[in-house]
Amino acid sequence: MIIGLMSLFPLWKVIQPALGLFDIGSEGVSDGSAFIAWVAAFTVLFLLLVLVLVLSLWRLTKGQVRKPLMLGWAVSGSGRCIAIEKVRPGKRPFCGGDMRYYNKPTKWIDRTNANGRKHREVTERLPALEWTRNPRHWVEVDPAEKAQ
Repeated sequence: MIIGLMSLFPLWKVIQPALGLFDIGSEGVSDGSAFIAWVAAFTVLFLLLVLVLVLSLWRLTKGQVRKPLMLGWAVSGSGRCIAIEKVRPGKRPFCGGDMRYYNKPTKWIDRTNANGRKHREVTERLPALEWTRNPRHWVEVDPAEKAQ
């Protein structure tokens, strides 16, 4: 599968222009204008990425919500401050199973491709605590709940 994806996105076509920046012309002098253009393009992309990150963190602080990341970590905007939290849920009192905190898919659309393969497109996710012993046992977590 990885080799198939690599054939769709040939790595040489990405590396070739980058190596071309350092080619020395026929006079033995490199042309710096191409390098400046690449630096400008990467700077603009980096600034756009930072802008998206700042806006998403601003949204978290404005709504004072908690968003699950992975492996039990969450980003919280409670108190109008950004904090990274480790969510450590305890064991379930009835069955003793461990809990997992993540964005659980709750609504989806089942689709069938032209070749007959079925796939599920998730349309809604909710922050939830789910017990590992039985995935049917889960509780929705209010993302705006004040952290303890």
